[in-house]
Amino acid sequence: MEKTNEIEKALQDNIDIVEKWCKINNMKINPIKSKCMLIGTSKNLQKQSSLNIHINETILENVDTHKLMGVYINKNLKWNPHISYVYKKMMSRIYLLKRLTFYLTYDMKKLFYNAYIMSVFDYCCPVWANVSNSELSKVKSIQKRAAKIILKNQMVTPRFSSLMNLNGCRLIID
Repeated sequence: MEKTNEIEKALQDNIDIVEKWCKINNMKINPIKSKCMLIGTSKNLQKQSSLNIHINETILENVDTHKLMGVYINKNLKWNPHISYVYKKMMSRIYLLKRLTFYLTYDMKKLFYNAYIMSVFDYCCPVWANVSNSELSKVKSIQKRAAKIILKNQMVTPRFSSLMNLNGCRLIID
């Protein structure tokens, strides 16, 4: 608790410095768009769950999960919310690929997969790459669906990765 109070005081002091800098440079911080999050282990967060930080006399909203530059971050630095977001976004693009499959050539399907589907996975991947295998398997299942669509529903074996690599598609994992 004492450590959290020290952190809160240091954060507030830094926010006040930034606020003064913004005022000098004719800029304004929007406290409604600003959020704060206390990050730590579940055990440590049970002791103190929120911070009391303010900008222009407006207390900042405490959040458990927040989207920052397209990546969802939660208070325990677990990537479950981000994986769910990536999964949904990739699934919608797989659905689009499935709808377009009758109008696209084989090479166009590969191009669509590499440019439009894998780009979702690749965005900020090094940041959240330490995700658990169970979470990563969700994303890998999408890759298998794409393989079935691209390869015209041919039987996709457990070692489909060699077939996809042979056909010029980038893979998430083997």
